Amino acid sequence: MVVSCPHIVMDSREFTPTFPKIPPRPTRSECHDLRLRRVDEILRGEPGGCAVGRMSEMTKESKLKKLLQHVGVAVGLVCGVTASAEQAVVTSLYEEAMIADQEPVQLVGYESVGAIGSQLQKFRPRGVFSVGAELPLLSTYANHGLNASSSTWSDGYDTEAALRVTAAYKTTGIMGFRFRFFDFDATNNSTPPSSFGVQTYDLEATTDLKLGEWKIQGFGGLRWGSIDFSKSRYGLEYNDFDGFGFTLGADVRRHVAHGFSLVAGFRQSMLYGETVNSNGNRLDNVVVPVTELRLGAEYAHVFAGGNKLIAGVGYEHQQFSSLSGLAGSIDPEDVDLALAGPVFSLTWQR
Repeated sequence: MVVSCPHIVMDSREFTPTFPKIPPRPTRSECHDLRLRRVDEILRGEPGGCAVGRMSEMTKESKLKKLLQHVGVAVGLVCGVTASAEQAVVTSLYEEAMIADQEPVQLVGYESVGAIGSQLQKFRPRGVFSVGAELPLLSTYANHGLNASSSTWSDGYDTEAALRVTAAYKTTGIMGFRFRFFDFDATNNSTPPSSFGVQTYDLEATTDLKLGEWKIQGFGGLRWGSIDFSKSRYGLEYNDFDGFGFTLGADVRRHVAHGFSLVAGFRQSMLYGETVNSNGNRLDNVVVPVTELRLGAEYAHVFAGGNKLIAGVGYEHQQFSSLSGLAGSIDPEDVDLALAGPVFSLTWQR
């Protein structure tokens, strides 16, 4: 029978659509058998099932192994180049020091003693620790007082011994650290007697620079200071200044011959604090600039074990500016006091 329509003619025979067959999912045992096959057989197999997952895992493991290999090679090369460069630089510095001194020396900062020329021994850099003590013999000076007849700021003071102690550590790099303590106290012969005393504590960072035979050490840090001073004006008046601030400066050394060096130093400190006198009066926001200058010479002797002893002699000047004292509890008066005299020092380095 044929069915007619105005526009469509269809055959009444059955139409059966066909679809491609989907292969069944491999079972657990088939996957296990597939893992046991050789790698080249898996790679030649058709994609799908267990083979694709196994190939992905193998690719990740291969990339990780290559990455670790490259990283290991790079790290080894960097370490080797760094070690070679450090050894070359240290050996060159040691040879320069020996040539400059014209004799077998122990370069402070290294562990063993080397001989001239080809007899250099192996050594490695290390930090340098030093302890020093100084004995300044200082006299007290002042630029003015309240007036010539009724005030004594510095008259009649004898030369007094002060004490300065220093502990320092120099790292194998460019930085070092230092602590300093200074103490001075003097009393004059006036009636009633007046006095002048100073205590300072410095905590500093240091760095060294060598330019030929010149060695420059720059430093900067913090300072706490206490200055006690008294004057006579209708009786004795004591003043006590306590302040905290910054300190910085530089020391310059010039090697001349066989362990002898010339030394010059400069330091500037600014102390911010307050002054209290014996009458109970107080001055706030007081600034005391402190300027220190030094000239001298040093001799260094190096022992066979690597220790170094440095003896020095010189002359130093300390200027304490704008010390404020209350004049009759009305107006503050500023005076500049100074300490000056020879100084002897002894430093041990290890």
